[in-house]
Amino acid sequence: TDPGAEYQTDQSNLGTANIADPTDPGDIVMAAAISGGMQSIAARKDDRGDPMEIVDNPGNWILMVSPTHWQEAERVRIAELLTGSVGNYMKGRFTVRLNQWMTTTDRWILFYAGNSHKPIVLQETGGLEFDDDLDPKSGNTTYSATWWGRVQYGQWRTAYGYIWT
Repeated sequence: TDPGAEYQTDQSNLGTANIADPTDPGDIVMAAAISGGMQSIAARKDDRGDPMEIVDNPGNWILMVSPTHWQEAERVRIAELLTGSVGNYMKGRFTVRLNQWMTTTDRWILFYAGNSHKPIVLQETGGLEFDDDLDPKSGNTTYSATWWGRVQYGQWRTAYGYIWT
């Protein structure tokens, strides 16, 4: 619910499913879950009750996964057939991004990035600086990079998290 919005409704950006092994959901279950996430985002209303603008382009849908689900997600993205010779209706409909910092083995996040309202905003408060430090005694050089800024949530309606339970 959006406090102060002209239009009030409950919309969830979290999906869950009970499966036998959250670390290996299988390609058919993974495809169905990703499709459900896309449908959930496409059905969302903005704070005025208007539908979200969705352009179904594969570059607009970004699936961020942990190393645990990376190969499964890639299989759903590129395979003609899923397990049991099931046609893959999700082939080529999204982009997979591996996030090695995601250490959970039971979830993934789907982002819609096809309009001007982004799910995550990166705000730069200072520039990127590179530095090197040469130690004259050892001859070793140490390199560093420094960036000042912050990351914050943008349009929550363009993100969808999924948890296997």
